[in-house]
Amino acid sequence: MRARPLTTLLLSSAVALGIAPTAGAATVKKVVDGNTIRVGAKTYDLLGVDVPACHAKQARAALKRLLPRNAKVRLKRDGAGKGRYVYRNHKLVNAALLKSGAARAGNLTNLKLAAALTAAQQAAQQAKRGLWTACAQPEDPRARARTDLAGRAFTRITATTFSSSETHLHLCADGRFVEDVSTYSEFGSGSEYPLPDSDATHRRYGGTWEVLAAEYRTEGAAARVRRVYDDGTESVLDFVATASGVTVNGASVSTQTSAVCR
Repeated sequence: MRARPLTTLLLSSAVALGIAPTAGAATVKKVVDGNTIRVGAKTYDLLGVDVPACHAKQARAALKRLLPRNAKVRLKRDGAGKGRYVYRNHKLVNAALLKSGAARAGNLTNLKLAAALTAAQQAAQQAKRGLWTACAQPEDPRARARTDLAGRAFTRITATTFSSSETHLHLCADGRFVEDVSTYSEFGSGSEYPLPDSDATHRRYGGTWEVLAAEYRTEGAAARVRRVYDDGTESVLDFVATASGVTVNGASVSTQTSAVCR
């Protein structure tokens, strides 16, 4: 049986997952860089696409070929972020860019098309296209991990029989971290939920952070982070990101942009 083209498979996957292009077409006004376009008065990043510095010019040129000025496209959300899937003539441009080797996969955590984007990148890697040959000196994964982590907040909620706690860890771009820990006691709280603030203790810790080691693979990324508290004590955290979510020291966390870091 004749194999179906990858672009057809990617489009079929998108439809099956319920994230096919929206009905209205938009017009590309400008390709800003290798993974950013301007549509009308708004600027959008291509979901799941990252461009290393060693291939920035080539990525922009490749995206301009895929999306010339005034090209008609359809944009589709996947989550609450500003990134978009971009479709032109039934082609998923995000995947086409990765398959050409002009760019690499970015953060695929929780993306519904993570598998399709990963497959497109793997095709480029196996064929040694674009950056997979041109970038002979790969970017230090520690620097990449620092960029990915900086400005993010990681929230973990734990519960026991008699108490629960919320931990909010903010990793700021200036190398500082802030950790807010709130513990709620259930003694005397009756049936009230959420627990009254009078039954809670709140603590804030601070210090510096650095990435000790990092590794990026098609199935996900991992980074080991050392924290040095202001009192001189230290701790190490292991971050792991896959298509199914993010964990810190094996515990699931939610992630969002930090409202504490400036």
